[in-house]
Amino acid sequence: MITYAQTNKRIIYLGLFILSSVYILLFSGATSPLYILYTPDSSILMSIGRQILDGKILYVDSFDSKGPVLFIYQALAQSLIPGKGGIFFLQVINLFFAVLFLYKTSDILTNSIYKNI
Repeated sequence: MITYAQTNKRIIYLGLFILSSVYILLFSGATSPLYILYTPDSSILMSIGRQILDGKILYVDSFDSKGPVLFIYQALAQSLIPGKGGIFFLQVINLFFAVLFLYKTSDILTNSIYKNI
């Protein structure tokens, strides 16, 4: 049996996920499927991520001055959904967990403040 508190939590989590999705969709021009915009950085990251998936060796077959974590992250995104969709998906998931962490932290802090009053 699902209680009222569990239903309320699920609605809040769904709202935070929708908020994260809409925010990335509207305000992240380089990765949003709505915009046909490729910035130099996003193009290089996407290209090198695709090259990693094609078997190329990082910093031997392709080079950029950024660290390897960005390229591996982009390769992971490209393996999930090719093109801008993969990085969009990962950005939405990351933003959702960041907003969820902020929500839970603020809930803990406000509950402890109001308990002392």
